[in-house]
Amino acid sequence: MKIVICDGSRKRAEETAELFKKHVIRGRDTLRICESCDQLVRDMEKEPQDVIVMDTCVNGSDGLAAAARIREQHSRALILFLSDTPEHAIKAFQVEAFRFLEKPLMPGAADVLWDEIEEAYLNSPKRFAYRRDGCLNACGISEIAYILSNGNFIDIRLVCGSTTDFVSMSLKEALRRLSDDGFVQISRGCVVNLLHVRVCGAGEVVLADGETLPVKTSFKKDVMLAFKQYCDRRNYS
Repeated sequence: MKIVICDGSRKRAEETAELFKKHVIRGRDTLRICESCDQLVRDMEKEPQDVIVMDTCVNGSDGLAAAARIREQHSRALILFLSDTPEHAIKAFQVEAFRFLEKPLMPGAADVLWDEIEEAYLNSPKRFAYRRDGCLNACGISEIAYILSNGNFIDIRLVCGSTTDFVSMSLKEALRRLSDDGFVQISRGCVVNLLHVRVCGAGEVVLADGETLPVKTSFKKDVMLAFKQYCDRRNYS
């Protein structure tokens, strides 16, 4: 796990880090400190972290706003707030915070928290975060059947049959964030989740529910290869 602690007080950040250090496994985990929200956001763009421990206010900067920016790009990160402003708790969970705890973190509580972090990190379902009507939302990646381009927006079609439309994101950005999770572009306006593809034939793919989606000629070779590799990995080809 990659863990970052963001606090306006270097001393408090080091105290929190000290509580976690005994759990860190050398060669597997990393633990570092960041002292500003802007730096945290920039660092997350360069090297995403798995666990973020932060305050709701860092040297006068809005930690909640920074967390929202991070959540839009990193739907799987575990965000934990350590704060002395409990009135911010409700807003913290609007960015899907994993925990909201009051400062200071006690040693016994830190041990329990570490166990919860590890369990959540190893077992949490993958999530896809997006912004719609100015609000941050998220859905399970496995729940997505395919995504359609809708001008400057995208429409997300879920396997349950419902559609979330007019999501503020380009299809290119959606594919960038989902390509490592078995998604492939089948036309200029459609990205499909290979998890739900049962047949990849000449000019179309057939989903588990029987729906067919056209594959444009210029994408056919890449789609066929991606589907074969995906099936090989899952051993059901």
